[in-house]
Amino acid sequence: MHEPPASEPSGALETRAGLWLPITILTRPQTAFQLIAATGQWLPAYLVIVALGLAELYLTAPTVEHLVHLSLPAGAAASRAEFHGMVARDFGFEAIWTLAGPFVLWGFVGALLWVCAVAARVETTSFRTYFALCMNCAVPSEIGQFFDAAATRLHDPSAFRSTNDVWTVIPASLAALRPHGSTAEIAFLSYWSVFAVWSLLLLGYGYAALAKMSLVPALLLVFGIGLVLALAQVVSTS
Repeated sequence: MHEPPASEPSGALETRAGLWLPITILTRPQTAFQLIAATGQWLPAYLVIVALGLAELYLTAPTVEHLVHLSLPAGAAASRAEFHGMVARDFGFEAIWTLAGPFVLWGFVGALLWVCAVAARVETTSFRTYFALCMNCAVPSEIGQFFDAAATRLHDPSAFRSTNDVWTVIPASLAALRPHGSTAEIAFLSYWSVFAVWSLLLLGYGYAALAKMSLVPALLLVFGIGLVLALAQVVSTS
């Protein structure tokens, strides 16, 4: 799995990259790892992630507006203009994070993977390559979030009483095992969805291939990073 076919020139790999790479990572990850190693392509995956993220904002907008209304203190008399201003600020922040978040998050993870590879002296692959790997491997996780948003849109916003209800709208994560847990518990467990684990597995296998290291240490490192991201999700809700 770690060795690209010797008969395939790098020029052919570059030609096949482009917008097909985010699809290839889903259907033929081994080929995708070769493409990433040869081209360092991250922009197509970024555009897919942003497009899905913006669609998620649109799909969840009615529910977010409802939850913002519920979050107002009892007896608070916010005018209609003030209320919509609060919703607009929340939407604006989420839109900015949708655009900038992938660079912050996967730039950090890519740098960590690069530093670990350099420290272990296993490979001299560039930071850009690891960043591209992270960005492309994030596509399945973003698809999962899109499905969550679509399922949320199919429900009446008034059916949601808290963010816990949103995180458990599809029983595709560990949160389904504890639907009535605390906000912190649900935030942590909801990170571990089928789609997020798919992304982590791709990242682990891809890291092992690019860094030419053993699979088990690569997976342990990547799932350790996933644990940190799950804890960060808990902190962001507190």
